[in-house]
Amino acid sequence: MSRERQFDLFPKERKKPTPAELAKQKGMEQSELNASAAWVLAMLEATRAVARIKKRFTSDDVAQLYADSGGKLTTHDKRAFGPVMRRAARMGYCRKAYAPPVASTRASLRASPRQVWESLIYEGH
Repeated sequence: MSRERQFDLFPKERKKPTPAELAKQKGMEQSELNASAAWVLAMLEATRAVARIKKRFTSDDVAQLYADSGGKLTTHDKRAFGPVMRRAARMGYCRKAYAPPVASTRASLRASPRQVWESLIYEGH
């Protein structure tokens, strides 16, 4: 039986973003714009590397792999990690996992919740 998607004659209206959602989006865009371009590229490469070796991961795993590989680049605002992870998702490396957030392992983040990501390029190592 074919599971083709039917055309919806009465599509649901897209929900207008709330002021809080708009502020979050603006903040994420601004933090990415203010981040070191070299750091952003390094984190994207580290995200790709982690996604190849782990089925599920967080930004903590990316930061750890980068540090373990001797990476020295930094940026003044680590909140730019959120936009980096979203960009990695748009690039096809990962997607948000259907899993609750997990506590960060980075001491500087004081066990704050981290999004779990599911790899789309896992190689099974």
